[in-house]
Amino acid sequence: MEALLLPQIDYDFWKEKNSYYSSKKLDNQTIRGIKTVQKTGLLNSVIDDDGNILIKSNADLIEIIVEKIKNFDLVKSSNNELLEIFDLIQAWGGSTGRAPYVRPKGDEWRFRNIEEYANTYREAIKVIINLKSKPLDDASIKKVVELICRLDGVAGPFATKHLLFWSTGLNLEIKLPIYDSKMKLLIRGANKLSSAPNYTEFKKALEHQGRQSNIGSEIIERALFAFSKNYFPNENLEIVKDYSLSKDIEVAENLSKWWNQLKLKDYE
Repeated sequence: MEALLLPQIDYDFWKEKNSYYSSKKLDNQTIRGIKTVQKTGLLNSVIDDDGNILIKSNADLIEIIVEKIKNFDLVKSSNNELLEIFDLIQAWGGSTGRAPYVRPKGDEWRFRNIEEYANTYREAIKVIINLKSKPLDDASIKKVVELICRLDGVAGPFATKHLLFWSTGLNLEIKLPIYDSKMKLLIRGANKLSSAPNYTEFKKALEHQGRQSNIGSEIIERALFAFSKNYFPNENLEIVKDYSLSKDIEVAENLSKWWNQLKLKDYE
């Protein structure tokens, strides 16, 4: 089966516009994420007790996360060491990662049962580690995502952020991309699909585009996110009024046209 298409944008341009990977500044969303997650008491590497953030950029945070994953031992590392990695990844994702740290009225907050939470996350990481010695298959990815989603407040799209960081920190031959609502909309639009393809199909499309553009597949996803964030909201492909960059506007317009045609069919 041939790889699915991805939007034909200037990947070299857009890969530099994703502020979640910036080496020059700390993204405002990530600042919010750090301050939200701070309540767990496990983020001493990035924020002090007075609320002063100790890092200068998102790249600094990524480096800390990757280093902690490199030093992680599935058997010997403590629950707190594991949950620190979890918290740092959630913080990197910004306000969309806040759900595990919001206590619903009348409910017990998740860190009151550290052992249960950490054990579930450890099981998910074990599956990722096993990918070092076996081919990637959708069943394994599905199992990891399902395990991570058992954790209160974590949904499927955000779970794939953990796949990205762990595959990077463990130096897996296969880098596992983030597959969130933005990516699903873009690949659907590029191929005029009524529903989103599975994870391995998306990954195959990234790898194919990466070969075409001579860029790593994880960088292709990074560029796609920046393009989407500039033109579209999270939930649809209707171009926002206040986009800041006009690069590849014709691609955005074609995607938006397909989206509007799809909506019209739904009403028929």
